[in-house]
Amino acid sequence: MKNIALYLICMQVFVCFSCRDDEVSQTKDFTGNRLAMLQVDYLTYAFEGGFEYEFDDDSEGFTISGEYKPAGDFGWVKLYYDELDTLIFSGTVIWMGTGERSIPEIIDDATEFDLVEEALPLPSPELFNGEFEGLPVTTAFTDEEKVDIWASIAHLELVSAYREMNPTSKVHIFLYQPSVGEGNPADWDWLVFLKN
Repeated sequence: MKNIALYLICMQVFVCFSCRDDEVSQTKDFTGNRLAMLQVDYLTYAFEGGFEYEFDDDSEGFTISGEYKPAGDFGWVKLYYDELDTLIFSGTVIWMGTGERSIPEIIDDATEFDLVEEALPLPSPELFNGEFEGLPVTTAFTDEEKVDIWASIAHLELVSAYREMNPTSKVHIFLYQPSVGEGNPADWDWLVFLKN
């Protein structure tokens, strides 16, 4: 009986130490040259997920430009991280239909993002950008929309880490409308781009 009790105590201690090791090994690393794309629903402002890019080359700046082919029937939009001349978003735009994102092909689900206890305050208004060279239309967002978009991502650990490392970096917001003409706003998403 003593052996069974001793065995159970040893197992509990092992499990406790194993949990601590797992927690340490799961600490996220946000260093290096990284850029995040976070997707927020256009109508509900629900955070839907995102994608984190990691680059070998370093860059001080954070400029995004775009290319756009209007949807006569089928069109597309592309966004580039200018400093590294890298395509970071591509999606089709369909007249009287619904296009889809091809880059990044898959995003991480919202449930895969760790949270912080205290949401970050809204950055200064001059840090928000909705104008992208090469795109014919500016992403116009009202002050209220800006607050709602930020509120949906302000509790993410990734956002907290990025803003701590680079508090003066721009917050680029692009409205991806895969359906135009009689487009359905339920298909649209705000894309928020941040750099660490």
